[in-house]
Amino acid sequence: MRAARAQLRAELLAFLREPADLFFSVALPVLFLVLFTSIFGNEPVEGHPDIRTAQVPALVVTLLVGAVAITCLGVAATALVGSEGAASAITNAITLPLFFISGVFIPAESLPKALLTLGSLFPVRHLYDALVHVFDPGSGRAGFAPAALAVIAAWGVAGFLIASRTFRPFPRRDRE
Repeated sequence: MRAARAQLRAELLAFLREPADLFFSVALPVLFLVLFTSIFGNEPVEGHPDIRTAQVPALVVTLLVGAVAITCLGVAATALVGSEGAASAITNAITLPLFFISGVFIPAESLPKALLTLGSLFPVRHLYDALVHVFDPGSGRAGFAPAALAVIAAWGVAGFLIASRTFRPFPRRDRE
């Protein structure tokens, strides 16, 4: 756990030292949000999802819960990585099939029911549903999807618990 905190601190400090990273990751999106809100106000833009100010907290919470959960799962997945070169391949081998069976890349209506059922066991489908719920004008609770958020959070807790036991700041080497 101490190693994970040290790595997180080092990564955060490295991120904060790069003005371009900080600008494009934090300042630019906020700037666009302020700019577009000042231009368009709280009125929906024709042909775009109708998101009202009341739904912004749901969007922020959904994105935060999703980002934290997926990050915890990603750190937990580092236990599978043997080298830096393998990281990308392992990440793609895990995520791409999940995107397909969760109905993210292919419309859910086109998938066999068994694949959708399998996909609903993982957090990707629930994150997708929660984000769609935020933009649904008929959604209640100001756009919150508590059941989907609970599943995502549970996956995040599981990822955190696995990561706290398996995380190493350096890739594991073949044991000789």
